[in-house]
Amino acid sequence: MAIFHQLFSIITRGTHTCTIATAAYRSGTHLKIKDKKGIVHHFDYTMKSGIAYKKIAGPHETTPEWVFDRQKFWEYIENQDHSSNLNMAVEFTLSLPEELSIEQQIAMCEDFIQNSFSKRGIITDSCIHNDHLNNPHLHILLPVKNLDGSDCKVDIDGKKVSVQDSFFVHKIREEQAFFINQYLQKNGFSNFVSHLPQDEPRYSEMRPWL
Repeated sequence: MAIFHQLFSIITRGTHTCTIATAAYRSGTHLKIKDKKGIVHHFDYTMKSGIAYKKIAGPHETTPEWVFDRQKFWEYIENQDHSSNLNMAVEFTLSLPEELSIEQQIAMCEDFIQNSFSKRGIITDSCIHNDHLNNPHLHILLPVKNLDGSDCKVDIDGKKVSVQDSFFVHKIREEQAFFINQYLQKNGFSNFVSHLPQDEPRYSEMRPWL
């Protein structure tokens, strides 16, 4: 049965992780980064299973070709600013309807990402994980700064907001529910989900997310 769940998190430099490590784990790839001392750190998750889909997407008419190379993109983001304790990226983790096939889930995710992120000028690195039984979910990782170093801001209902802003997060929740319900109906299911707080499952009913 489809449930609505969204986890929003901020990835900050100086904590236990970095964007390169996160992107490597989510995508099941081998990425690397050189630190200030010239030491190269490798993050090799090529043996990770359960990755059904991975793709970097953005507004193609304005996005340079090199951005679609995961190593080049996240290395560039990491090297934009070397300040410590800097917010580098944000991540959405979204539940996917178990009722839909993997092909239907991918179609739904691509439609959602195109309309909610790419059309707003946001570059995303997205991966679908189905490594836990009956728990398919989508990770959407995006930088908090544009390629030119400016803060990543989008127009939401006539208001310019940061991708870290709660207003933007709430809008994505609303659009997530819309696309899930659209694809459930499109594929013959009568049940639906809601992004409203009272319709979310209690914490004890939620499955773990990784």
